[in-house]
Amino acid sequence: MSATLGLYIHVPFCRTRCRYGDFYRVGENPARQASFLAALHREIVGTTEFHGQRVDTVFFGGGRPALLAPALIAAVLDHLREVFLFAPEVEVTAECNPSDLNPERLAGLRAAGLNRLSFGVQSFCDRE
Repeated sequence: MSATLGLYIHVPFCRTRCRYGDFYRVGENPARQASFLAALHREIVGTTEFHGQRVDTVFFGGGRPALLAPALIAAVLDHLREVFLFAPEVEVTAECNPSDLNPERLAGLRAAGLNRLSFGVQSFCDRE
């Protein structure tokens, strides 16, 4: 039996450049999002040594992955399901900033397949 995988997808989009973010990131931009998603789909296809393996967790992290439209997140998850074997109880998480969320966005993220949100402390400095 092969090992269970946990997938991390770094989504590099941010609305602003903050002083505490020490990771690759770019501004929120539909053209860049389209290029990123096309490259992500090629990467998924290219990971042939892992195709068919069981996945028990998917984590969308990075900048602010919840800035992606829920339909785009759903498309990524659909593609992952075509390539990997998702466990029935798969945990699908996205890092979120509370200011990016409203009831409609939350409903869209849930419908896209997210079943967990991560709210991390980004800074203890109020001006940041």
